[in-house]
Amino acid sequence: MLDGFKQDVAGSPADALPITARKHESSLHEEWRLIVFVFIFGLGCASLIRYPSLIPSALIIGSFLLFIALLRYGLYSFQLAVCLAIILAASASSMRLANLAAYNFTPEQYVNIEGRIDQLDIRPEKSTRLVISVLKLERFRGDKSPRRLRLAVRTQLGPNVKVGSVVSLKAIISPLQGALVPGGFDFGRAARFQQIGGQGYAVSSIDLIKGGDASPQQSGFNVWVTSVRYGLAAKLQAAMPGQSGALAAALTLGLRHGISDQTSENLRRAGLSHLLAISGLHMGIVAAAAFFVFELLFALIPAIALRIMPRKLAVIPAWCLALTYLFLSGGSTSTIRAFLMVTVAMLAVLTNRRVLSLRSVALAALFILTLWPESIYTAGFQMSFAATTGLVAFYERFSARQTKKIGQVAAWQRVVRAVLLIGLTSLIAQISVAPFALYHFQAISVVGVGLNMLVLPIITFAVMPLLFVALILAALSSLDLISWMLEPLLTLVLNIAEAGASPAYATLRITPMSDLSFALLLIAGGLMLLFLNKKTMLASTALVLVAFNLPKPILPDILISRTGGVIAEYKNGMVFVSGGRANSFRVRSWQRYWGADPFADIGTIAKSGGYGASGIRMHNGGLLVRVTALSRVPQVCAEADIILLPRRYVRYCKGEGRIVTLENLDRQGPAGVIVTPEKPPRILWSNPEAE
Repeated sequence: MLDGFKQDVAGSPADALPITARKHESSLHEEWRLIVFVFIFGLGCASLIRYPSLIPSALIIGSFLLFIALLRYGLYSFQLAVCLAIILAASASSMRLANLAAYNFTPEQYVNIEGRIDQLDIRPEKSTRLVISVLKLERFRGDKSPRRLRLAVRTQLGPNVKVGSVVSLKAIISPLQGALVPGGFDFGRAARFQQIGGQGYAVSSIDLIKGGDASPQQSGFNVWVTSVRYGLAAKLQAAMPGQSGALAAALTLGLRHGISDQTSENLRRAGLSHLLAISGLHMGIVAAAAFFVFELLFALIPAIALRIMPRKLAVIPAWCLALTYLFLSGGSTSTIRAFLMVTVAMLAVLTNRRVLSLRSVALAALFILTLWPESIYTAGFQMSFAATTGLVAFYERFSARQTKKIGQVAAWQRVVRAVLLIGLTSLIAQISVAPFALYHFQAISVVGVGLNMLVLPIITFAVMPLLFVALILAALSSLDLISWMLEPLLTLVLNIAEAGASPAYATLRITPMSDLSFALLLIAGGLMLLFLNKKTMLASTALVLVAFNLPKPILPDILISRTGGVIAEYKNGMVFVSGGRANSFRVRSWQRYWGADPFADIGTIAKSGGYGASGIRMHNGGLLVRVTALSRVPQVCAEADIILLPRRYVRYCKGEGRIVTLENLDRQGPAGVIVTPEKPPRILWSNPEAE
């Protein structure tokens, strides 16, 4: 229906429009109907996943409007498609939320677990992380047993324990944590969509009950594929120890657990972190290489070449290899998007249609959001589609303006042109993802364009072809034949990233932008995508300037962890912390939230208070105290400005200070505190809907 609209918005044939109307229509992108349909559908998914109570209303209103549009505008009207987008968004969100189980249990339970290992991440300088499908859960107290648990393991892990193994262990589990900062990404909700119902840590050794060498029929296809991926990654890392092997596993298999925090940060600062996301670059190399190899092979066989066009026949094995790589790479959102676009491109080859178009991008987004509507909240989905949309939209216009054939250009000009195109591609991709990077991570690389011009040719023409050969050799246990060539190249990429990330100017950092600023940037990008004229460029530029000049949201001066045991304060451009580990993910997230370097040194807040109470002096001179002993409550409540204490102590607390119970922190925290000299402290909750 979307490609078959025969009428305009008013329902009249397009040819009947006046000349001025046809001129205005021609300024729109030819796929504007499909783009707007997918945009409305995505907006509906975002709203309904965030506010599920609106789903019944959306279904009723959408159905009513659908009936009106069908009577008024006809079967092929754009109004009808808009109503269908609303109904489809409500249906997809409802079906996805129906499979989202709510697990209610008291915190910090000691349980006996028997389950199958679905994920086993051995991380450098960190505890091992497991994701276990629960087969048996003893001593559990709650309404419903979680299907899967995520556990940190600091105890002994046997050498035969791997993905697919059935194990038993004892663990402390608690409900999932949500956002780490007010207005931040809700990690708990994302985990629940993966059927993970709790988190914790192992307190016993991991005892093997059954090995993980079962066939796909016995262990399940997904577990078997995951086991194969982890096995290949282990061989790559054994042949190339250190971060080079970890980078090889990330580039080919999408397994990033071996990448250290420092390496990950170097790649992010250098604008090369997109290499770790299996996407169009990796899938495109696989599909294109397979396509041209099979096309050549079929062309060399006269019995085939004289009967069937080799390029059309090559589509089948090339698509099958792309599908195989989709499973091997882990099936992330960006990988699925790339595979769907490859599929559309293959169909275009078969039907003699244009291979590269925004239609394929929109259809990929529609497919992913229909199955996983919650993915619209992830930075990976947003940045992957933003970069791809920007590149495809640009090269649609760029290719249309090319009049000089490649054969009329000298060889040296081709090289210069290829280098400039790499730089231009990197620039367009970076501009496209800039709003999302600034909104989610408060940082963007300044040196990314230049470093991508240097690194992408190495990755595309040397590293990735060798890595795909290495995967085949890894399956045959013959990696030594190629690792001696691969390791220096991977080390070179890591060294370039480290050198590029070292200058202070390599990364531009900001404090979190407001939702309104982010929305204006998205509107500016949407206008530039849909309308192809100078007026739109001026309007979009004005919106961007307004977005970056709007007032920033007021950030809390103090952040308090979910347990109340870790407190951080931001003053004079530096983060000061009391409690916890200095290099923890939580503290680095807090530093990034305040616009500071997550790897910068942090200060220490001196504690005071003595037995049963520990407090800090805030920058406005007030006291923030956590009370753990009932005998200290009267004194603390008489002196402190903010008091953290158990709910059962509230009745004994008499004073003018702001009381924050540990139970509220556990449900709605972490908490942010805005401190002002004139007014009482203001509390911002990271998970306000949990109350």
